[in-house]
Amino acid sequence: IPVAGSDNSKKENYRQKFLSLINDDLNIPQALALLWDLLREESVSSQDRLELAYSFDEVLGLGIKDSLVKMSKVPEDIAVLLNERKKARADKNWKESDRLREEILKKGFKVEDTPSGQKVFKS
Repeated sequence: IPVAGSDNSKKENYRQKFLSLINDDLNIPQALALLWDLLREESVSSQDRLELAYSFDEVLGLGIKDSLVKMSKVPEDIAVLLNERKKARADKNWKESDRLREEILKKGFKVEDTPSGQKVFKS
């Protein structure tokens, strides 16, 4: 039974694409790209995106759930933005990192970069 506000066909499409990539000689680069696309996909509910990200991470071993548990006092939408920002910084995409910092600030949270990673505070 479909859940209101959820597009199960898109969710299932992402799941099938991921399985196909993993079964293709563990195509990790493309699987990571698919995860990144999923996290930005607004037509899939945030709950479904999180569920799929956790599922993908069981194979990829990125520690997504552990990272989000550390940020458990942060609303889910902020946690998603923080993960996107972390990825942008890892890719040295400073423009995107700054844009995400501003978006997080507009939502009432301040991001501070430290040697051990980003920290977030209610502003």
